[in-house]
Amino acid sequence: MNRKLAVPVSLLCFWLGLAGGTKAESLNVVDRIPSVMSNYQGSLSTLYIKENHTPFVNGESFRVTLPEGVKWNLSSSGKLEGTADGVEREDAARYERVSDRTLEVRIQNIGSGGLEDLDEIRIPLDITVEGATGDLLLTVEGRDSVITSGQYQFATVPVQKEIKLSTEDLIQAEGIYTFHLRIQESSKNTFERNKPITLSLPHGFVFMEHGETETLKGNKKGLEMEGIGTSELKIKMNDTPTEEASEWKIPISYKFQGEALLEEGTVYLLVNGNRTDLAVGSYKKDQFKKIIYQIGNETYHIGEVEKKMDVAPYIKGGRTFLPVRYVAEALGLRDDQILWNGTTKTVYMTKDGRSIQIPLNEDYLILNNGKIPADGLAAEMMDNRVMVSIRNIMELFEVEITWEADTQSVIVRTERTTP
Repeated sequence: MNRKLAVPVSLLCFWLGLAGGTKAESLNVVDRIPSVMSNYQGSLSTLYIKENHTPFVNGESFRVTLPEGVKWNLSSSGKLEGTADGVEREDAARYERVSDRTLEVRIQNIGSGGLEDLDEIRIPLDITVEGATGDLLLTVEGRDSVITSGQYQFATVPVQKEIKLSTEDLIQAEGIYTFHLRIQESSKNTFERNKPITLSLPHGFVFMEHGETETLKGNKKGLEMEGIGTSELKIKMNDTPTEEASEWKIPISYKFQGEALLEEGTVYLLVNGNRTDLAVGSYKKDQFKKIIYQIGNETYHIGEVEKKMDVAPYIKGGRTFLPVRYVAEALGLRDDQILWNGTTKTVYMTKDGRSIQIPLNEDYLILNNGKIPADGLAAEMMDNRVMVSIRNIMELFEVEITWEADTQSVIVRTERTTP
């Protein structure tokens, strides 16, 4: 007997004729059309091949092909479930994978009584999406069988809106760094006013006045910027919608005006708080400035800046001792890179993959869990300040330090601000 299954309104159904005008005899239905990411992997829906007017013919075959950028996760061959006379069958058809994208399905006898009355075949859409976007359509190819040929949507991969940033034309002159920032929309009006782009420089660097924005295409009113004189620059879009994706080029300058040690290497921008590979400058090993500490003098100098300590440096055992927090300042450590453990009476310092422990009144230091002799120059407490040998610490962090006998001064050389 012929049975017609009720098709829910929510199912997406397409009726397409066979080649040559032959009457289509199967009803092909995808049970749901989910939205998935462009790297989706798994089983997301089912393709139903349902009997409509003419019974399925034993031994006939048809093909199901996925679009480019999508492939089957199913094994090379196997069974397909279905129903016959309303009874579930585990072997309503068999398939072979012709390619990563194509299955060949063959209707076969089920049960000892022959084909019986096959109602439907179910094909699980277990797939991997590899970069396809938009509406995903599978193709059913009847191949002279009673199976209706046609295309059927089975998923949607939303087009990812993105804003591409790139830097070019890097210039370094007299301590000022200038580069061009190129901003490109992937599609029109991707850059929304209420979602600014935030650029951040490493600690100690600040943005300067920028040049005029050049609109390469799209929005002619340009962009708005806030944050000059700080390490964080916000770029906002104006409210004017456009009919095409926009692209801008902005000259941006910055300089170093901090007092901490600059790390050698490349300066990278952070975008919305995330690290990037957007290079905007670099510092070389021979770029130095001086930090000078003088014995018995609470005044010290970082570059041209004069500052004061609360305890003056002194000499013990032929070495200069000063408060550990001023050593940390010279190294450019953040607050979270120097810690004091009052229970163990130990100072912890970390920088560039190096971890140093400085225990009070012990003739050793610990570098990355290995003990290093302190040469009789143990850290000590004075006026509620932890005093350390500056040379011991600087050498563990591989920072250059020299002694100037004439002025009774210790000189720490760090990268200077000019290229």
